[in-house]
Amino acid sequence: MIGTQGSGKSTIAKVYSSLCWLEKSLVRGDVTKDVAESKDYFLNEVMSFQGISDYFSEKSHIEFIGEKYNFILNNLNFNITEKENRQYASPKIMYVPAERNFLTSIVRPDLISKLPKALHAFLAEYEEAKDYSRSKLIDLPIGNLKYQYDPDDGSSYLVGESFRTNLLNGSSGYQSLIPLFLVTEYLCDLISQQDQDSSEVPLSVALQRRMMKEVKVVMERQIKLKKIKSLMDEIKRVQNRFIYSSFINIVEEPEQNLYPDSQKKILFELLKTLNSTPENRLVVTTHSPYILNFMMLNFQAGKLYKKNLSETSASEVEKIVPRNSVVESDKVRVYQLSSDGTIENLEFEDGYIPDTNKLNHKLDEINDQFSQLLYMDV
Repeated sequence: MIGTQGSGKSTIAKVYSSLCWLEKSLVRGDVTKDVAESKDYFLNEVMSFQGISDYFSEKSHIEFIGEKYNFILNNLNFNITEKENRQYASPKIMYVPAERNFLTSIVRPDLISKLPKALHAFLAEYEEAKDYSRSKLIDLPIGNLKYQYDPDDGSSYLVGESFRTNLLNGSSGYQSLIPLFLVTEYLCDLISQQDQDSSEVPLSVALQRRMMKEVKVVMERQIKLKKIKSLMDEIKRVQNRFIYSSFINIVEEPEQNLYPDSQKKILFELLKTLNSTPENRLVVTTHSPYILNFMMLNFQAGKLYKKNLSETSASEVEKIVPRNSVVESDKVRVYQLSSDGTIENLEFEDGYIPDTNKLNHKLDEINDQFSQLLYMDV
């Protein structure tokens, strides 16, 4: 999604994230349809997590077409329709906020009270990702550097050939990139390593503790209520909350604080994780014209990979766009939002994003203004 500040990119991303979460909750039985259809639950449970409850009025209208459920909001009446006989790949839903670099620029952000719920949730995933990678040297997609989390001092480090520096002292680009990259890679691994024939998942230590804490609460409640027969069903239900078969990655401004070459590399990393599982989804909001143009590189590379390329040619294409990052243009949508509330689906022309998009238009506008100044009389 592209558009000016205040045009609603983040709002739409947050609504989409919230309704994906609600759909998963309905499938898992965490909430009933009757409860979920109430106005109070929609505003105070579903939308309050992203801090957007106050955005809604009787003029608001939402239509959400999900895998298992459809949702419609009209005049603050929320209606849910279940689809018959539809398969549902339970997703891990991750909202990556633009404020993520705040978490890497201060010591112990977990001690700060009243963090926004979405940022606090991302912090929890970031902590689990660090725990999952503990002491390992993780190759970063930019700068020929590695990332390392030291569990002994609880610090994150940037590691080069001859230095090791605390991420607190790193550049704003690395402070923005590392939580996005680390959490994305961790959640991708979590899902791709799942044994399809069992419920065993490679959980981090922190995630195992969370699961066991919930299991303990369930056991105490069932024993107190003397519902021993249903105890194993309830424990299984808790375990299933930590088992996912797909990944919905919703990322605000992946280009944040990054040079164009670095924007390209993190974008292609996100696309690589998108391709790791067929049911994965990726939603991106951006102000960067480079992101759009890198997508066109991606589409063109995809066309070339389909041809009978020589080994040399294939190697040259790989240097520009890695094969595992290629996505088909018919699987991508680019929405352009305007400050007047309109949304336009930019139709691709043979894999090309129209030059009339507003980000490219702004570049043309700058060139025109420069020409005007160049030929003005002093």
